[in-house]
Amino acid sequence: MWQSWTPAMRRELRIAGGGWPERRPPPHKQKRGERMPGPRQSLEVLEGKGRKHLSRSERAQRAAGEVRPAPPKQLRAPEYLTAELKEQFRALARQLKELGLLSSLDYDTLARYLLARQSYLAATQEVIALQRGAERADGSRVIDTEALDVATRIQDRFFKQCRGCANDMGLTVTSRCRLVLPESARPPEENAFERLMREKRERMQRA
Repeated sequence: MWQSWTPAMRRELRIAGGGWPERRPPPHKQKRGERMPGPRQSLEVLEGKGRKHLSRSERAQRAAGEVRPAPPKQLRAPEYLTAELKEQFRALARQLKELGLLSSLDYDTLARYLLARQSYLAATQEVIALQRGAERADGSRVIDTEALDVATRIQDRFFKQCRGCANDMGLTVTSRCRLVLPESARPPEENAFERLMREKRERMQRA
């Protein structure tokens, strides 16, 4: 607001000894050494790390605001895939489902990964064939560099498509390292006294 004051208003403020209001830096300018907030983590992740102490109502409110697609009950490959790709789809989908990384909303992404992978493998075979070159009459081989350049660009295009879908689905090492998953709940180790009391209760129940 003080930026819009007139010169007369500024003089009166200076005479009155009020000084100038503190000018704060714009919010988009970050001080050196400050860290930007990281990606939002789910409630299970925060509680698994022991870094969040919320009340019951706060936990319920946060959990209600998180998007959690339900895992698929049946794995159905998209109809536009071939029989071979459908088999590959089901094999990968089972592994992703066991890790809790698959919902029915991810079917198309997984299918696009398989299609891109198939195209990449076909383009790779074309590149290998061109790298061998064509045999001449004298037995030597000549490589069509222009055709090889086109083939390698096509190969690279399908590779990027394949890698993009693989990263989205957690199918690469780096993407799995970036995944934030809740730590598995392990039962606490049983000490000698607890083991003794448990065995005593079991004997009483059998008696």
